[in-house]
Amino acid sequence: MLRVRILLLLLAASACAPPTRRAPEGEAGRPRALAIIGVSVVDVREGRTVSDQTVLVRGERIVAIGPRGSVAVPTDADRIDGQGRFVMPGLWDMHVHLSYAGRESLEAFLRHGITGVRDMGGTGPIIAWRDSVAGGALRGPRIVAAGPVLESARWIQFVTERDDADSAFVREIRSRLALATPEDAVVAVDAIQRTGADFAKIRNYPPGPAYFALARTLRARGVRLAGHAPPLSAVGIVSDSGMGSFEHSVLAAEAGGLREAFSTLSDSARRALMQRLARNGTAWTPTIVTGLARSVPDSTWRRMLADSLGAKDSRMRDVAATLRDNWRDGLRMRATDPDTSTDWATIESASARQARAMRDAGVVILAGTDVGVLGIVPGWSLHEELEMLVRRGGLSPTEALRAATMDAAAVAGLAGQVDEVVMGQAADLVLLDANPLVDVAATRRIRAVVLRGAVLPRHQRPSARAR
Repeated sequence: MLRVRILLLLLAASACAPPTRRAPEGEAGRPRALAIIGVSVVDVREGRTVSDQTVLVRGERIVAIGPRGSVAVPTDADRIDGQGRFVMPGLWDMHVHLSYAGRESLEAFLRHGITGVRDMGGTGPIIAWRDSVAGGALRGPRIVAAGPVLESARWIQFVTERDDADSAFVREIRSRLALATPEDAVVAVDAIQRTGADFAKIRNYPPGPAYFALARTLRARGVRLAGHAPPLSAVGIVSDSGMGSFEHSVLAAEAGGLREAFSTLSDSARRALMQRLARNGTAWTPTIVTGLARSVPDSTWRRMLADSLGAKDSRMRDVAATLRDNWRDGLRMRATDPDTSTDWATIESASARQARAMRDAGVVILAGTDVGVLGIVPGWSLHEELEMLVRRGGLSPTEALRAATMDAAAVAGLAGQVDEVVMGQAADLVLLDANPLVDVAATRRIRAVVLRGAVLPRHQRPSARAR
């Protein structure tokens, strides 16, 4: 089957959105303040809540925080009653593909409390969206973008010679940056930097000289690198070369199919490799929900697509036309190239179990979903991923929240700017009706979303009962 052959080869080698409104002017022409009064502040660093606090925002930043009554609230401030509620930093989805999800997905992320995303590569105006969001001309989460994806030239040739030349998938593959030689690597880094991308993403690996030329060039120019994992034997070496994060399950070839790779190692070898990743600062984004989606029958996705208005499945209200079309392409590919030799459910179960061991070894875990691929819904799927990190990955709710807040912001290059509810940080906040440190599913129970100091309109937020 083509898909398995491709994977084995890999191992061997939007609707227009209004801009975010600035806070109206108050006293002396300054932006009017926003005060959340009597709220419990979720401290994701220490894994605790601090009750009965007032959080004061002016402009785009938190300017004061302290016990109720100790913070002077301006008379003209907008006030939110926080009693019985919990405020935490806005969430990050650290693995999305906006080119597949479409610009409409930007609003969907916000509705679900996701105020930052890491785009893992693709075509289209993603860099322009990033800049428009940053400048206030487009409402959406903060975007950290990879630009065009880096690929083995051999893999690109293999796919484009054997697949439908007119398919959206092949057209997108042809837009990627092909690597075969060290010279290709330098040309690719030049191209990535011309786009203004924030980092580089590699999906599969060229011959060693080309890859290490890529790593050296990126390191010399101060450009971070993230990507899929190489074959298991090269994971440590690639981490040593400066890899910022590995994405998805780490796979190994077995009997014509695939299996989760870390479980093939002895306990001591697995622990040593994980500690090596931690020393190098290589994070891991397991995307548990993506692996689970692979094992869902196509009939389920067809029923979801038929329910375009979300009458039976409310998730479909956040699947816009662009994303639906890409899901249909995914279904067509699965129908013409069914994968019957790989047990994705078992792979993902084994992969999820590595999260606890990774965390214990000191590896940073990131929450990401692969929005854009079949079955992954903007916003919804990140909450599912957080729950899976706890239920299947063995993380505590605090650790799962860090994976979508402070650890995510650090890998995105925004440490100390958007990752805690503390004075001086940007006011990207989510107000919840329940404590997510007790049950991480409480991140779904959104009362309000604050983006750059502005409360999003009520109709932009999901129902507190949304599932």
